[in-house]
Amino acid sequence: MRRAVLAAWAAAGLLLVSACATPTAGSDPSPASSPHDPGSPTVVGLGDSVMGGTNCGCSGIMSLYAEQEHAASPSTRIVPVNLGVPGATTSTLRSDLQSSSVLSQVARARVVVVIIGANDLIPQLRRWQRSGCSESCYAPAVTAMGERLHSVLGSVAAARRSSTGAVLVLDYWNVFRDGEQTRQSQGQEIIDWARTVSRLANSTICRASRDFHDTCVDLYGPMLGTDDDPSDLLAADGDHPNAKGVDLIVDRLVAATPRAVFGG
Repeated sequence: MRRAVLAAWAAAGLLLVSACATPTAGSDPSPASSPHDPGSPTVVGLGDSVMGGTNCGCSGIMSLYAEQEHAASPSTRIVPVNLGVPGATTSTLRSDLQSSSVLSQVARARVVVVIIGANDLIPQLRRWQRSGCSESCYAPAVTAMGERLHSVLGSVAAARRSSTGAVLVLDYWNVFRDGEQTRQSQGQEIIDWARTVSRLANSTICRASRDFHDTCVDLYGPMLGTDDDPSDLLAADGDHPNAKGVDLIVDRLVAATPRAVFGG
C-alpha cells in the first residue's frame, strides 16, 4: 500500500511536501494539489522523518533547498519533490525504489538528496535500554544498514545513468535523540552511547556514498557545533531538527551542490 501510494503520486507529478505537524511513524507525507511544470528542474528528497519534515515547524528540507538554489539562479525555477516518509528504513526505501514511477522521478531530478539509516538501528537502542548494547551488538547492525544503503544508492545510480546533476547523501548529528531535552529526561549516558553509534553509522553512510561518487554531506560536526550541544537546532522531541536545524541542513546542502548544476 505504501509503495503504491508513492508510485501514484510520482506518476501524477505531484509534489510531496513535508508535514510540519507531527506525522505518525510509518505514515506517508501528503501530496500538494497542483502538478509542477515539467520543464522545470526538480530536486528530489528520499529518506525518513528528517526528510519528511516531522516537527520542524517549517516547509521542509527540499522546499527550502529549492528556494535557496532559485535565489542563487533566479532565472531557473526549481521544483522540490519530497518523498521522505516518517519511519522509513533502508529496507523500505529499497522497496520503494523498485517502483518505476518513483525511479523516473529520481532519474530526471537535477539533484537527489538522501537521508536514511537511523531507523534501521532502533532495535539496538531498545536493547541498550534493556541491558546494554556494546560494539559487538550494534556494529553488525550498522554494517547491515550500510549494505542496504549501498543497494539503495545503486538503484539511484542505475536510474540516473544518463542524467546530469548530483546525488547528495546526508549523514546524522545523532541517529537517536540528543540535546538538553534528552539529557534531562534520559541522562548523558544514552547521548554518549548514541553518538558512538552515530559516528560508526556516519562513516558507513559516507563509505557507501563514495562507492557511487555521490557527495556525503556531514551534519555531525555542524549540528553539534563548538559547544558539543545541538539543543537549539532540535525540536522539543530531541529527535528531529527544528526550523533552525533545517536551515542549517539546507545551508550544508547548498554548499555541497556544484554551482554548474543549476547554471549558477
